[in-house]
Amino acid sequence: MAEQRKTEQWQPSQPIVTFKGFSGIQNTRPFTISSPWELVWRTRGTENSKAMTIGIYTLDGKISDYAGNESGSGRSYQPKGGTFYLNIYGTGDWEVSVVPIRE
Repeated sequence: MAEQRKTEQWQPSQPIVTFKGFSGIQNTRPFTISSPWELVWRTRGTENSKAMTIGIYTLDGKISDYAGNESGSGRSYQPKGGTFYLNIYGTGDWEVSVVPIRE
């Protein structure tokens, strides 16, 4: 009889860091995280004033991923750990959290 394996979903834990800002372009301070992790964001404002774009960069300035290009809230799964900083362009108030994933 074959052994059945239970499929478990990854569970997010508390953010290791949260960045907050408002309209304009901002680079965050670098953060280090092990893998896997998620970027979770939320914007506030009127429909036309809460769009944002998030770029994830390695310390040497190379793009690792584009995480968000939308308004409202969202999340982006990141399978690899490392040291990164975010380049965030927002047209309203925003909040972005880096959340480790527990297996």
